[in-house]
Amino acid sequence: MTTYFMRIATIAAATALFVCEAAVGQAPNAPSAAPAMAAPAALDVGDCPDTASGFEIGKTYACACPPSASADAPAGAVDGTLVYAYDSNICSAAVHAGALKAATAGRVSVQMIDSPPVFRGTTQNEVKSEVWASSTAAAFQFPPSR
Repeated sequence: MTTYFMRIATIAAATALFVCEAAVGQAPNAPSAAPAMAAPAALDVGDCPDTASGFEIGKTYACACPPSASADAPAGAVDGTLVYAYDSNICSAAVHAGALKAATAGRVSVQMIDSPPVFRGTTQNEVKSEVWASSTAAAFQFPPSR
């Protein structure tokens, strides 16, 4: 009878040890970590508004741009380089950033972020952006496509 109780005690101890190891992720064949959560999907707003005014910081929006304006009819103003003042023209900034090719229509993702202290101006992809020497209420950038 003593042997019987010793075997049960040994099995109980081994089971308790396995349960404890599983709880801290050390059990053999146990998953090492929970799978990473996917980033939230961009909120689709249809056609891009002229500016990101009213978009919330921390959110990403998806929208469609028409073909960019020609050199004869300049597009909307752009302030910044790769990070743009919230009141910059979204579609012109998308061409400037290389997120959209000039003279083509397409969809872009606009990620709202806190404003930097200044916005640097450059000419890229045939679009000239201006310097804005102070922060604004918000800013946006074009996250890399997947």
